[in-house]
Amino acid sequence: MENVIEIKNLNKKYEDFSLNGITLDIPKGSIVGLIGENGAGKSTLISSILGIIKSSYDDLKIFGLDFKTDEINIKKDIAVIFDQTHYNEEFTPNFIGKILSRVYSNWDQKTYLKYLTRFKLPMKKKIKKFSRGMKMKLEFAIAFSHNAKLLILDEATSNVDTRTEELVQVAMDKLTEGRTSFIIAHRLSTIKNADLILVMKDGNIVEQGNHEQLMAKNGAYAELYNSQFEL
Repeated sequence: MENVIEIKNLNKKYEDFSLNGITLDIPKGSIVGLIGENGAGKSTLISSILGIIKSSYDDLKIFGLDFKTDEINIKKDIAVIFDQTHYNEEFTPNFIGKILSRVYSNWDQKTYLKYLTRFKLPMKKKIKKFSRGMKMKLEFAIAFSHNAKLLILDEATSNVDTRTEELVQVAMDKLTEGRTSFIIAHRLSTIKNADLILVMKDGNIVEQGNHEQLMAKNGAYAELYNSQFEL
């Protein structure tokens, strides 16, 4: 099976924390959940894969391309949503659409406007006047609008209200069809049905498998799951 992400021996060291020799293959079209307690290394791993922080590795390929030599081409086909907006808060959704239509060759303005309408986001209102939930909905509208091959969501719905999460989840279900999705989540219900779940602890991937396989192991994943859903 073709892999969208291939990582060999990825390391990142800080004074008080380190990622330790992460080796990982993510198959094309799969939904991957990444879980672990705070400080386990989830966001560090994602930031390393995206080149946001500099890490060492023997090999890092995305879409079959070497990240060291093809970073620009690779990033055009990735949509990333963090737990807060990273756009200048003086911008409006209208202005952001104009900018991104020049950044992404596959930008779909019609889709963008459709999601702005669905999420009830005003075109000409500055982001700084948006609520946290509105900012997250804007991030999703952007991610849905450039036909990304890889979706990376870092706690993307952790701080939005239930209604917003429901709206986003419906759109996500449609968007993830035929695409590869990498989802970091605190709420294990978000990734229970993922094709592959990766469990991180102290900078290591300590377990991997689907929900049923990991529950059967009665290890780290089962402990986290039971702690969230015990009565």
